[in-house]
Amino acid sequence: ETINVNNHERKLLFLTNSQAVKLATNIKSVDHFCLSMSIDPRPQLVIILSTAASTTPRGSATERHWTERPDIEADCYNSECGGKPGLEETERSIHIFLRKCLLPLARRTNALIILEDTDDCSLSNAWGKLCAAERDSKADGKMSFTTISISCSPRHHAQAEIENSTPHQLKKGSRRWRANEPAMLHAMRKSFGHDHAGWFWTLPPQGASHYIIVDGVTENDVDWGPWASLSSKIVQTLAADLTSLTIMTQTSKWGYQNTMHEAANKIGRNIPVLMIDSRKWDHEQLRPQTFSDAVDHLMELEEKLQNAGTTNFYDVSTFSYLHSAVKWQVKNSFTGGDSQKGMWVHKALSILQLRDAMETRVA
Repeated sequence: ETINVNNHERKLLFLTNSQAVKLATNIKSVDHFCLSMSIDPRPQLVIILSTAASTTPRGSATERHWTERPDIEADCYNSECGGKPGLEETERSIHIFLRKCLLPLARRTNALIILEDTDDCSLSNAWGKLCAAERDSKADGKMSFTTISISCSPRHHAQAEIENSTPHQLKKGSRRWRANEPAMLHAMRKSFGHDHAGWFWTLPPQGASHYIIVDGVTENDVDWGPWASLSSKIVQTLAADLTSLTIMTQTSKWGYQNTMHEAANKIGRNIPVLMIDSRKWDHEQLRPQTFSDAVDHLMELEEKLQNAGTTNFYDVSTFSYLHSAVKWQVKNSFTGGDSQKGMWVHKALSILQLRDAMETRVA
């Protein structure tokens, strides 16, 4: 369906769970997918923006991006030693990285960017804003790259009731969404209760050119499985034929083991994973010179966070920080500055030392 959102045309593919399951088994190739989704020109590069959570809700607070919360400190935890100013600085850093590094690359390669989460994800949120600005800067509103948001309707239903919100405009323009609304409402009331305060309040990222939204209903219950399977299958199909890259930062939102599972899943499909430490550090040396230095800095950070009533749950940023230290130490200690000659040493030490460090932190 072609739907007008904020005065620009967007493509929406709304699916029931059963349709999502069938589609996941019938995606044949990149060309087949691009033709089905009206993606033109054919992308040369696929960039997956993995879930990047900067906060975690306190108590019964719902998932929303921290900029949408009236009281950050009361509503959610974060792992920034600077609290809200730290969050703002990190958000600015992520935005600058995407604007200066990713956006030019996407333009040159007619890239296909896949947003794996909603607007409470820092990467999806920032990229969506960049896309909206890019679209508004064009006379015809068209971009040289494609951004696809893949999500599940129970995460947007509460926001879809708000006039002129992105999900409200998508629902208003989608006959399929409106036709399935009674079944979705029944399932959400059964799973989450009748009080909307306990429902999800997230939005599809603004600025996307294409939205794939799954209704999330199986036998009158909310079921996330078909949405996750479809998203995984789309990534798998595209990565089999196109150069691909996954970008991760902060935390995946579902814990250290899930973060490592997601990274291993992508690497197992020959998709490189770029883990970024986007956190604002308050020490002068941005890159630790040794692994021991990195551990000391992390221990200092942990103490500050615990004094503030939180902890370091930014597992991706922590992993990236430790990896940077190991790589730098190996380069200087084993190769005299020649990183290529000692790459096997770097890899071995990275695996062993990072594993031990992360297990110690989790324990």
